[in-house]
Amino acid sequence: MGKLLLGLVLGAALGGLGSYYYFDQQAASAAEDCGGFCGESTSCREGACLPTETAEAPSEPTPNKRKRKRRRKRPRPASGDASPPDDDLPPFVPVNDSRIPRYRAKKAQVLEMDGDGERLSDDVIQAHLRRIEPKFDQCLRTAAMYSDEELGTGDIDVVLGITSTGKVTGVTAKAPPNLRVFGIVPCVRKAVYEHRFPAFQGMDMHVDYSFAVR
Repeated sequence: MGKLLLGLVLGAALGGLGSYYYFDQQAASAAEDCGGFCGESTSCREGACLPTETAEAPSEPTPNKRKRKRRRKRPRPASGDASPPDDDLPPFVPVNDSRIPRYRAKKAQVLEMDGDGERLSDDVIQAHLRRIEPKFDQCLRTAAMYSDEELGTGDIDVVLGITSTGKVTGVTAKAPPNLRVFGIVPCVRKAVYEHRFPAFQGMDMHVDYSFAVR
């Protein structure tokens, strides 16, 4: 009987210790996760649901935005304009032919191609005009440099008067619209007017001359 009573007492004691250990472990586990009541943005710390501390991701530096400059299309300069299409070129300065007189037919006589011994022969006139042609070419090259389009083709007709001293009395030049840009016509007139022809005996004469631009 005494042994039975001792066994019951020991069993009760051991059972009490086991229950205490079990409930103590449950309490510790509940304290660790707060019983599972913490939400996604909280975490259990020291038995309480506290906001989760997250390290803020360093903000990426905003790239510097460069404002693109809008390019303005350069307009094609008209004849006499001082704004060349190429920045490397100096400003365009047209030839001033305001003081060059134009040819007046009533003050001259038509050149006879066969000549009469008292006027310049056709061969002499042609030879001198060929000397001026390099200046004509320079007039065209200058216009081509400042023009943003092809000059095109055409004929430039020149009429000039020559006195017996060989001085040019007047020059008239005609050209199609595509060859009247950037001072081509004034440049041609100036080249002819400044040329000196040989002196001859007789009345003033005029010369018709034409050259083709191809």
